[in-house]
Order: sequence, then C-alpha cells, then structure tokens
Amino acid sequence: LSLRAAYISGYTVIAGTVVSTIGLCLL
Repeated sequence: LSLRAAYISGYTVIAGTVVSTIGLCLL
C-alpha cells in the first residue's frame, strides 16, 4: 500500500464519517 493510497483511504473514511454525521444531524 503506497503512502498516497493510504492518504486517499484515510480521507475517504473521514469524509464518509463527516457526511454520515451531518446527514444524521439533518434528519
């Protein structure tokens, strides 16, 4: 796993968590 791929994976997880949290707050 390259460093760039690791960063992309990390940001994807963080972005997904943020979107889910905001989505729950908007419900």
